[in-house]
Amino acid sequence: MALTVFDVRNAKPKPKPYRMYDSGGLYLQVQPGGGRHWRFKYYWPAGKERLMSLGSYPEMSLADARRRRDEARLKLHDNIDPVAHKTAAAASSSADHANSLEAVSREWISQVHQFEVVPEHSQRNLRRLELHVFPSLGKRPIRDIEPQEIATCLRRLLSAGKHATVEKVRPLLSQIFRFAIASKRATRDAARDAAALLPKYDRKEEKHFAAATSPDEVRRVLTLIDGYRGFPPTIAGIKLATMLFPRPGKLATMKWADLNLAAQTWDYGNRLPTSP
Repeated sequence: MALTVFDVRNAKPKPKPYRMYDSGGLYLQVQPGGGRHWRFKYYWPAGKERLMSLGSYPEMSLADARRRRDEARLKLHDNIDPVAHKTAAAASSSADHANSLEAVSREWISQVHQFEVVPEHSQRNLRRLELHVFPSLGKRPIRDIEPQEIATCLRRLLSAGKHATVEKVRPLLSQIFRFAIASKRATRDAARDAAALLPKYDRKEEKHFAAATSPDEVRRVLTLIDGYRGFPPTIAGIKLATMLFPRPGKLATMKWADLNLAAQTWDYGNRLPTSP
């Protein structure tokens, strides 16, 4: 007789494992420790008995176990081994996760990009991807992503007026796709092809920081700097900025170890990461 919900709920452990059969090859395995696990018994191939694990009770109810059994029986009807199919599906899902756009992007940044640029730049690029790309496309296998999908993602940025971000993100994605092509996980650079699908826009609409653009304006800025009486490191930093034009982040993180006072040089190249 088929099992009832009452039978399953009140199954008691015994000194040895035992089975409570339902129908169609489904049974509940009751363990001495109290564990209750659903199994599906079938014969494949040529009468050889095989067992398929369906899940544990109470996480999987009797109704859910019967549904899983019926799905497995349909595969047998189509001459498909349900255990082999389940294993292949799990392997495919694992491969898709390892080859997702997000996984490949992080791999490229850790193995390639961080050794080509300063750490701050690689972290900024990763953050751009996390904010603007991964939420919509990160879980997709990179080989399956089409140019239209990337264009849709970038159009949202254009609609928000983030034109400069698009000009950084699309080439960044193109580098990631080329990395995927080289490692045989993609066959085309979808980010490059997406450029043809983006609407044209006027870069003059972008906002820029204020800047001195004439000799008189530059003279006024230098005069103000010369008369500034603030914190000594701030004064030194501002004057160095006008002489060396470094990136603000580099100036803010200057270290004594980077300075050669005898040669009057500042070298922060030795702080770049080295390839393993």
